[in-house]
Amino acid sequence: LNQRPTDTLVFEFTKTCPECGTILERNEGEAAWFCPNTYHCPPQIKGGIIHFISRKAMDIEGLGEEKIEWFYDEGLINNAADLYDLTYEQLFGLQRDLSDDGVSSRIISIQEKSANNIIKGVEASKNIPFARVLYALGIRHVGEIVAQKLAEAAGSIDILQQMTQLELIA
Repeated sequence: LNQRPTDTLVFEFTKTCPECGTILERNEGEAAWFCPNTYHCPPQIKGGIIHFISRKAMDIEGLGEEKIEWFYDEGLINNAADLYDLTYEQLFGLQRDLSDDGVSSRIISIQEKSANNIIKGVEASKNIPFARVLYALGIRHVGEIVAQKLAEAAGSIDILQQMTQLELIA
């Protein structure tokens, strides 16, 4: 029995990513639609970097969602690996206009202490355990538990890359 009123419009789900225009995909057996343009869709890239720096992943002090979006928009980073190429000189004095109307000016800039904290945070993340690095990579269906199990089974990225599908499943 259809309980929908006859005068209502049928909802039509968007078929393309509103940001990059890529056709959305849905894996069989899953409800979620997603943009598969992992390497070129700005929200996908920024989201991946934000996941990478999060507490449960690389836990990079001094960075957060806003700074990641800022650095991406400035062209300083295009992926998580670019964080490790950031320099104090690039960050110190970097300015951003936060005014909403384009008329009034509300400019923020990265000061010496903040720039140093970001560089130190990135450097400290190099000592994060392998399991958290795996989790930080944002591999589909690899959460904290799976990352831990993979890290225990492989021990290193080199061995992990050489494992067969059966070894990975085991």
